[in-house]
Amino acid sequence: MLMLWQTKRRRVGRSSAQEEEGRSTGLRERLDDMERELSASPASPKQTVVKYYIVVVGGLDGYGKSSMVKQLSQRLQEKYSQKGATVVAWATPTDSLSAIRPVFDKRGGPIARAFYVVSNYMLQYELQQLEKQQQKQLDSNTFSNFQADCLLVVVIDRWYSSTVALSVS
Repeated sequence: MLMLWQTKRRRVGRSSAQEEEGRSTGLRERLDDMERELSASPASPKQTVVKYYIVVVGGLDGYGKSSMVKQLSQRLQEKYSQKGATVVAWATPTDSLSAIRPVFDKRGGPIARAFYVVSNYMLQYELQQLEKQQQKQLDSNTFSNFQADCLLVVVIDRWYSSTVALSVS
């Protein structure tokens, strides 16, 4: 299962007015949109549009999700890094919680499910920190030569949807 979310923040000049839009649609359509945006001309200096794409790979244990995330993020990095996009690969649980994962996996049941819910929140927190970092770079004109609207693509091995699906099964 592959899902792609797009989040857009619009900054007009130096004002704090922002527009945020999130949606989930077909993967092929979203990837085509991303391709068009990365090939487009630079944004005008008075208006900067920052977009974050989140690709979530879900599925059963042992079906190659981690390998797919690694390969997909590498291919996206190769294809779009020269256009200014940053591609990041993450998994749940995040590195900050992966050391204690075996303890909860061994216990199973509601304890393990609670651990994975917390893992989702930790990943959300880390995404927010990355977004703040990107925004600071944008505000400091680090991206003044940026060639496209898309700044960040995050490829994730499981997230909220997987936790919900696995907990009800």
